[in-house]
Amino acid sequence: MLAFLFLLIIAGNAVILYKFNDKVSVQRRQILSLKYENDDLKSKLSKQTPKKIDIKYVTPQFLNAVVTISGTLHLSPISNSSIVNTLKENTSLKIQDSAQIQSQLWYEVFLPGDNRLNSKGWIKSNYIRIIE
Repeated sequence: MLAFLFLLIIAGNAVILYKFNDKVSVQRRQILSLKYENDDLKSKLSKQTPKKIDIKYVTPQFLNAVVTISGTLHLSPISNSSIVNTLKENTSLKIQDSAQIQSQLWYEVFLPGDNRLNSKGWIKSNYIRIIE
């Protein structure tokens, strides 16, 4: 009886060991797959050379604006930069600065109010209407 119990414990441990080993090997394969994908993306990024951008800063003549078309607030005055916030139509804005980039005028704006989360960024001039 004692020998049977001992064999049962050894068999149970073998099953548990097999299942954990299987899980570890699956996770190891996933990690290797993600590592190869990450390395591939890094090599693609390193091959891309950033193009030269000329930014001409212009002092804004007005301080207030309203969003006319729903648009996005960008981290920098470049179309493919990260999006900070999405602005709805008729949202009030305070203009802080402006910049001319490749014949496109951008405004650095902030959203007035108590919420300071993602409330400052750049928007293209064709998305807003200046309030005098």
